[in-house]
Amino acid sequence: MRISTYPVATTDVTIRHGLPATTVERTIADLVADRIDLSLVAKALGDAMRNGSVDLASLAHRLAPQWLPAMAARRATVRRCSIDCFT
Repeated sequence: MRISTYPVATTDVTIRHGLPATTVERTIADLVADRIDLSLVAKALGDAMRNGSVDLASLAHRLAPQWLPAMAARRATVRRCSIDCFT
């Protein structure tokens, strides 16, 4: 088991069965940040979507800072490969 600690805003906390827990969006964003196997994250997200317990706009907002730099780097690599492969 791995335990990570991040500052948690009050807006990231909900009460479930009388106990404080992080929101679905915060939990999924933390899993991505911790580089947990994305197939497991996808299963958790799918479950949350089926239950109607996730706000996808909020989740996208949370994930953008983590994914945008990676996607930009990936696009640059693909462009560079395309140029190198065809010159």
